[in-house]
Amino acid sequence: MKNLTIKQLANVSGGNVIIRRPAPCTLCTAK
Repeated sequence: MKNLTIKQLANVSGGNVIIRRPAPCTLCTAK
């Protein structure tokens, strides 16, 4: 797992989703 910053996470997720709900697994499945 890569260590992504809040900005990167928000960029990938598309905004407040990750910031409100920090879930790396969601990112993996979202991609």
